[in-house]
Amino acid sequence: MKKITFFALAALAVAGCSRETDLYEGPQQPSAEEHAKQLLGTSFDVNQSYDMLKSGSVEIAADVESYVGFKSGKFEVAKIQILSGNPFYESDVVVLNEASASQGETKTLYFDAPADQEVLYAAVVSKDNRYRVKAFNIGDSKVSFIANPTKARATTRANFNEASTGTEVETPTCKFRRMSNNYGARTDTKWAGNVYWKDSYWNDRLYDMTATVEALEDFTTEERAEVNGIIDVFTPETVDNRNSIKQSEFYIETSNYFTATQEAKPIKVTFIHSGASVIDKEHLYYYYYNPADVAGMDDEQRTEYLEQLPKYCLINCKDTHASGHWQFTKRAFRYTLAYFGDEKAPADGTQGTYAFPAGYKIGFMLWTEYPNAVELYSDPLLNNEINFYGAWAEAQMGKNMSRAAIYGANGKNYVGFEDWKDNDFNDVVFQVEGGIEIIDEEQFLDKGVYTYAFEDTENGDYDMNDVVIKAQRQNATQVKFSLEATGAYDELYIKTSDSKLQLATLGSKEVHQLFGLGSTKQFVNTVEAEQHVQAVQELVTVPANFSFGGLGKAIYIENKTKGKTVRLAEKGQDPHGILIPYDWQYPQEYICVNAVFSRFNNWGANRIDATDWFKYPGSKAYTKSKFE
Repeated sequence: MKKITFFALAALAVAGCSRETDLYEGPQQPSAEEHAKQLLGTSFDVNQSYDMLKSGSVEIAADVESYVGFKSGKFEVAKIQILSGNPFYESDVVVLNEASASQGETKTLYFDAPADQEVLYAAVVSKDNRYRVKAFNIGDSKVSFIANPTKARATTRANFNEASTGTEVETPTCKFRRMSNNYGARTDTKWAGNVYWKDSYWNDRLYDMTATVEALEDFTTEERAEVNGIIDVFTPETVDNRNSIKQSEFYIETSNYFTATQEAKPIKVTFIHSGASVIDKEHLYYYYYNPADVAGMDDEQRTEYLEQLPKYCLINCKDTHASGHWQFTKRAFRYTLAYFGDEKAPADGTQGTYAFPAGYKIGFMLWTEYPNAVELYSDPLLNNEINFYGAWAEAQMGKNMSRAAIYGANGKNYVGFEDWKDNDFNDVVFQVEGGIEIIDEEQFLDKGVYTYAFEDTENGDYDMNDVVIKAQRQNATQVKFSLEATGAYDELYIKTSDSKLQLATLGSKEVHQLFGLGSTKQFVNTVEAEQHVQAVQELVTVPANFSFGGLGKAIYIENKTKGKTVRLAEKGQDPHGILIPYDWQYPQEYICVNAVFSRFNNWGANRIDATDWFKYPGSKAYTKSKFE
């Protein structure tokens, strides 16, 4: 800590906190709280505890259902985790704790979260880094991944708009029939230029279904947040999403076809979202085929074969929601796909089954009657006419481009159709579940970092960098501590007041000596222009119930030069030592914390205001301070 006389305090308070010298604790020094008020320019909330952590524990059951994943095989459980957020639609999600686990095993994990956070996420992670996450409220005692079945009631197309719910029906009867109306069938053989349709009377291939439909309860608040978040990430509104679709591994490998699994579970579709203003003029169809039937075919032969397959009308979109809905996300009805055998033209009234043969491919088609009656396919090959026709050509999709985005998140598959030309692919969005392979993305998440920032005395200069220690949980019983910086000239030692927390390395020498320096008269990693010195790290074994908000607070600083002990600030004190649940970019030397973090004073004066002030550094933060 640098020195000037105490009488300069008034001038410093007027000029601000930035300076090239530090403060001397003379005989007439004010209390630490009055000193902080003068220097920082604010009165601190008398109830300000400086406790930016909310600590707790939760029992997590690794009871996820096994499934077959696209290119990933079975979901084999490797570990459980607690996450700061939902990695499928939130950025900067970190792991707060983790432990190894096996299928069905239950373990308790302890966590430390930001004090203003109410919800965390439990995660079950597979050996190949596939994730299943579930939200829980801080204070919940247990998290289970066994899905609470969405309440549903079997109903028929004649009355499926009834909103009542009951017991879900897995195997209702289904029948197939020819369409009872024309739906605007074309009779022309040529659209425009050299674009031809091979089957001019195309509604001979379109069929209706008489099947049981399940009326569902709507999303919970948490479910709706997840679905909205996933849609906003994968197919955001008014964004051209073509490139992300073309680069999708699923799109490249499968041409956007789902694959039926050996479990022979029913394949179900839930219509959840529309960004289309003409949703009442659209209908969702599906079709299927045996991949052996197209083996060896070139693109032209395959296209002709697939065009002639029966297309079954699963959802008349205007019946699912009232006309004019825009950007809704609602779960109302679930529809089950039926398998009617491999006949190219099944007889009217053919009884179907919900068990698709393993390995069969399932594709989707969106039929729209606005501004013309056209078919839009998830298969890229089947759009090589529509992508060059009329207003649809304005989308500039070109040849071999799908009209659907297919993606997976949290064990669920989603399909989003583009019905015209803005390329955001969220005009009709539905979820597909059941007896199909799951589309999974690998997740690689960083572990959460916590920052101890100390002044070297209670009456400090509040650049909060005299001793900076960062810490990161490695697993349930190991924490990596890292001495990152010192902005003091005093003789300083890192201590702990609890024998359960032994810092064998960091507690063995004076702080400057730990950095390999022979003198205390040198700053380390607080002056941006100077060379960055490698941090000093130590892996520490801790009790399974360790938390930074509990045992972690035993860490303190001993200043032998001044005969002072500096601990983490407690309720009503000045902020001479703070513990931040973040990989904090602390201030550079001579720069006061509120000059770098503009909302620090807001938080200091009112403990419920600007609680995430530490996430938004200004230009005077030490930018090399990222935990490694």
